[in-house]
Amino acid sequence: MASEVTEIAVAIAQPLKVETGQILEYLKVHIGDVVTKQTVLAVKKGLFGLGGMELKSPVEGIVHNIDLENGVLIINLGSEKPILPVIANQKKEIITINPKPEKKHPTTIKYKRTAASQYETIEAIFGCGVAKGNGWLVEYNFDSNSILPEMEERIILATSMPTLAMIYKASAIGVAGIVVASKQVDAKFLQSVKQDLQGKSHLGFLVLPATTNLTTLHGVLIEIDGENKKLFVDKK
Repeated sequence: MASEVTEIAVAIAQPLKVETGQILEYLKVHIGDVVTKQTVLAVKKGLFGLGGMELKSPVEGIVHNIDLENGVLIINLGSEKPILPVIANQKKEIITINPKPEKKHPTTIKYKRTAASQYETIEAIFGCGVAKGNGWLVEYNFDSNSILPEMEERIILATSMPTLAMIYKASAIGVAGIVVASKQVDAKFLQSVKQDLQGKSHLGFLVLPATTNLTTLHGVLIEIDGENKKLFVDKK
């Protein structure tokens, strides 16, 4: 007896005629999204707005994986969401997380600070989302291998920008937020991060001036207020 098909791979790169690693620029859905037949999965605009292309889902299910190696979208058939989504990057590194009870991460909560005098405020140059947790400094190269399960509920501190795949991995692990102090700031990338995370992830994200000394924040309770571009540091 043939085994039951539980997921399908929907080609994105090939019909849009783009590189496999570029499909994130065209996707209109995110990992964990519920799709129905005819849900628009990706759109490629044509020159001067003419001759554009859009790809629609051929099935009903849940977006489970974005495979950037092969340029395809993996959709789980049915309506039951997987416990933790995964994403593959250009090197075909499949991020796998041990199953854990699903946690609900609020996206609009405003943390109450007991006394303003207990906190130092650092102004950011970009921010989105909210988060609160102890800082975890990544001292050397910040890459996918730097993001560890032990960082759950912590705020990662780094001196280089994460890729979108790294942000997905951090979110899946349960990292509370990411704070970056980097000289290399790509405004277009930051806006895409903000748009992608909005309403889709609990993770808070801040970009601080490159001169910020992140070592002083390691192990310290900090809070991201992305909307107001502020980082609050507990002085206790």
